[in-house]
Amino acid sequence: MIDKKPPITDLINLKLSQNEDFILPHNIEAEQYVLGSLIANNEALNYLLEFLHSEHFFEPLHQAIFTTIIKFYDQGIIATPITLKAHFAADDKLKAIG
Repeated sequence: MIDKKPPITDLINLKLSQNEDFILPHNIEAEQYVLGSLIANNEALNYLLEFLHSEHFFEPLHQAIFTTIIKFYDQGIIATPITLKAHFAADDKLKAIG
């Protein structure tokens, strides 16, 4: 009989529950590249939404930007640096993030 290994998410959750100081691997520059690419071409969301979700971003601000880009796209608004800045300037919760 083949011993089936638990999914990686189960292993990560176990590690997180055992050690509060455990930090998931992340790459802030890669997150910035993905967001910059989306801002340059909002249509790329058609491909990324199949597998990429806001919780995949390590940086909370990046999670908020990604969520806003999706919201804009669903509303037919083009996500640009100008539209995103105007949106974030009016959001008090994001001021706490930085």
